[in-house]
Amino acid sequence: MKQLFLFLFLFISSLGYSKFVPEVPTAHCTDRVGVLQKTTIDSLNSKLQQLQQETGTHFLVYVDDSLYGENLEEYVNKLFNSWELGEKDKNNGILFALFIKDRAFRVAVGYGLEGMLPDLKINNFQNELLIPNLKVGNYDAGIFGLTLAIIDQLNGAEAKAYKTAIRLQVSDPNAILDEKIKNELFYQENETRFGVDYETIYNFYHIQRSGSGEDLNAQIENQWNEIQNTYPTKKYKILYAYSTIDKCYAIRMSPELIPWVKTPLFGSTQIFKKDSYLQINITDSSYRYIFAGINYIIYGDLQKNQYIDYHPILYYLGLPFLDDYYMFHSSAITISLWILFIYSSLILPLTNLFVLIFLYKEDKASRKAFIGWTILNVFAPLIGMLLQIRILYKLIKILKKRGDYLKYLSEARRLGIMGHIKEFNKGGGGSYSGSTYSSSGSSSYKSSSYSSSSSSSSSSYSGYSGGGGGRTGGGGSSGRW
Repeated sequence: MKQLFLFLFLFISSLGYSKFVPEVPTAHCTDRVGVLQKTTIDSLNSKLQQLQQETGTHFLVYVDDSLYGENLEEYVNKLFNSWELGEKDKNNGILFALFIKDRAFRVAVGYGLEGMLPDLKINNFQNELLIPNLKVGNYDAGIFGLTLAIIDQLNGAEAKAYKTAIRLQVSDPNAILDEKIKNELFYQENETRFGVDYETIYNFYHIQRSGSGEDLNAQIENQWNEIQNTYPTKKYKILYAYSTIDKCYAIRMSPELIPWVKTPLFGSTQIFKKDSYLQINITDSSYRYIFAGINYIIYGDLQKNQYIDYHPILYYLGLPFLDDYYMFHSSAITISLWILFIYSSLILPLTNLFVLIFLYKEDKASRKAFIGWTILNVFAPLIGMLLQIRILYKLIKILKKRGDYLKYLSEARRLGIMGHIKEFNKGGGGSYSGSTYSSSGSSSYKSSSYSSSSSSSSSSYSGYSGGGGGRTGGGGSSGRW
């Protein structure tokens, strides 16, 4: 019975879904309402077909009566996905949909075209070319103008520069990566801040199915030369190459960086077997994270060795350089921390013990107290430190009192350390009277008030923000008139 209800529910749901998804248009420009002239439709069909033949971009213009009560973005994305716009491995589809009764429109862009068609650019086209014409009922001028502007953008100088940039940034001759990963590498992993001068390293990538480290190194020669010629003003550049079957890598980098790299520049990724993060992603074929892992290892090598080159004395003294990873993995810093620990927990208490035992040779109670204090510093240094702070606090209160300090010292010598501790813990620090400390019955303090203002800081990361497109739709810009 449950299976029957489930079947009926899914069947009814599918009927409801299909009701709002028209059949796939047979032409690049489809007007189901009749607001466009035939000459406009023919011209758009010709231009959009030519665009697809020359660039592979699948661009549809669709005019319908209404949204059938659905949300604009969700409905257009549903059409985009159902009609499977664009090539599957390139996500290069565009859908310009306009709904007359709802006075709404949306341009949905696939992942593979978002670099050439950012949302802001489409929004500007809409405000300048589409909306003013729609408000006066001139659908032909508005729709034709926006469509032509998008075509020009895809074929213009900006688009050509973008295509060159992404071709050099992410070389994939065997079509291993999907467009989403390419865009993530292009937008998120394309720069690294580096070194004591906080300069920028520009990252480039190459991936292929097979090849040893030596093969990869030879394979990327042409790509590296083109990168050098195309971006002569970029001082620091690194090209990472990886073969998916042989799991080998090769690296080309600017000559200025090479002296600071001790890691081999090509070979098997097995040399990184200690890096569990990288090995997991190699096993899972998570290519973006493989590149990110190799990048991180090389970056750490550069950072460390540049710091040693610039500041050898500071490094070998154990002072941390500009990378939190090495603050916890530097052998120099580790040795320094051990020296500090031994000094604070053993040498300092033993030195104090030696001095105080000889100072109070005949004061057995004081000797026992300092032996206990020393043991406390070794096994529970925090408690020992708090005890020292308390004693210093009490001592400062006593020394702030006016009087004959020689008498105070003489009395302190007579009382011994245990006598001090007993007197310190009486009332508010005690007052010196004659030859003994006596606790005063009452004490008055001037009140002081402190006001503290809390400040909050916020950090924001600005990087690539995807918007859908491809098989899922979502990227683009919407509006109403």
